Amino acid sequence: MITYADIKRIYRLEKNSASLQKIDSGFYPGVNGLLKSEEGHREAFVRLIEDIYNLREQKIVLGAIRAQRADVGAPENMTLKEKEMYDEVASVLRKYRKGLVKGGEVVGEEEEKVVEEKEEAVGEETTKERIKIRLIQPLPAIICTDLQHYGPFKEGDVVEIPRQNAKILIRHGIADEV
Repeated sequence: MITYADIKRIYRLEKNSASLQKIDSGFYPGVNGLLKSEEGHREAFVRLIEDIYNLREQKIVLGAIRAQRADVGAPENMTLKEKEMYDEVASVLRKYRKGLVKGGEVVGEEEEKVVEEKEEAVGEETTKERIKIRLIQPLPAIICTDLQHYGPFKEGDVVEIPRQNAKILIRHGIADEV
């Protein structure tokens, strides 16, 4: 059975050490049992447990980063769930490192430029394309995607604004397309 003293001890150990401290595999389930039985000090327990988890999580993620930079193994003393987290984080880091750095060269910059140019072109098209709408209700002044000020509007006003903004007003029942 996990006690408040156990939680405080584990917290102190984790806080004062750069490496993961050994905890029983039943720690987290045991903590759940303690939380169910202790109503009076629940908030203090939850805060300490979250702090323990955050400290351990940080050490695990840093361990995964270090493992990508050097020939370093996984941190010791992880629970099964923590090991799963470590494996997933390390896998994602390996995937992106492999895609960005090959043989000492950074790759993928041209692909990134192409994607950025496409996004800019799409943004320009939607900003330049305009739709005529009729306002169903009054609307205060707005700034549209073309960074221009429009309005304020009265009910029945007809205006031409960027497509993206017009679609939003139509969808919310504020305007109709003309």
